Amino acid sequence: MGLRPMPREISLTGCPCVGKGKNGAVYRLDRDTIVKLFRMDEETAWKSAEQEKHNAQTAYDLGVPTARSFDVVRCDGHPGIVFELLEAKSLRELVAAEPERLEALATKSAELLRAIHRIEVPKGAFPSIADTYRRRAESLDGWLTTEETEALCRVIASIPERCAYVHGDFHRGNLMVRGEDLLLIDMADSSTGHPFYDVLGFYTLGMDIVRMVPPAAVKRIIGWDVAEVQKEWDVFSRCYFRGRSDDERREVDAMLAFYAQMRQLVFLKIVPVLTDEMRRQIVADARERFFPMVPGCIERFAPLMEGM
Repeated sequence: MGLRPMPREISLTGCPCVGKGKNGAVYRLDRDTIVKLFRMDEETAWKSAEQEKHNAQTAYDLGVPTARSFDVVRCDGHPGIVFELLEAKSLRELVAAEPERLEALATKSAELLRAIHRIEVPKGAFPSIADTYRRRAESLDGWLTTEETEALCRVIASIPERCAYVHGDFHRGNLMVRGEDLLLIDMADSSTGHPFYDVLGFYTLGMDIVRMVPPAAVKRIIGWDVAEVQKEWDVFSRCYFRGRSDDERREVDAMLAFYAQMRQLVFLKIVPVLTDEMRRQIVADARERFFPMVPGCIERFAPLMEGM
């Protein structure tokens, strides 16, 4: 591991844990700050903390509404990032408690995404999201054949290059509601690229889950019932794609349903809750319903994609 500046050491004694994820946890330090702690192998943990700190600061400087980040610290041997504490609730939590606010918040979500997609990112400020997807696709040896990997990379390549800001993980759990404002958290996947990637992620973590699992599981995974997820997408889509006819938005939905299968494969080894049996089923489904459609769908959706 290369040399890096020695971070300040902080103690978490008496600090309440306010959130947990697959690779760490979040602790409240005081009334104004939290620390996001990274618990994984040492080299990966420090790289992840430093990259996310860079992403968070750069996004904030570009005008993305997010928490201020302060410094990278060491806590009991683990790296962490100190962030401004946002006195806010996630959109997911808020709508679960106050479903009457769903329409207004879905509209605000679409408006926020349209606004951040208008941010032009300086060259080299963030990784390319297309490059990230390609690397993940090319790491699927043992799951896909060489021909299938090549087809998957052709689908990724069919998304035009752009230099827009892309959050990379835009969904109701990473949208925080503070008063009348929405703010974004979890800037680890901040990238540059085509806005389609964020819209696709939002669709996949809502409507694609509705398509794939029983209604009771939708409630368990998302915290909302099927009708709420469907309404969120309808309101979001009408706002984000405003000016398009209902027929055009139906074609957008068809395009998203196709590319959602690409995203499933790209994330095949990333999603921790997937078992190998589930992964085998995703690959089997792709061989039946995705790979045979690749040439035709790339051609069909090219004009629509180019116009986004």
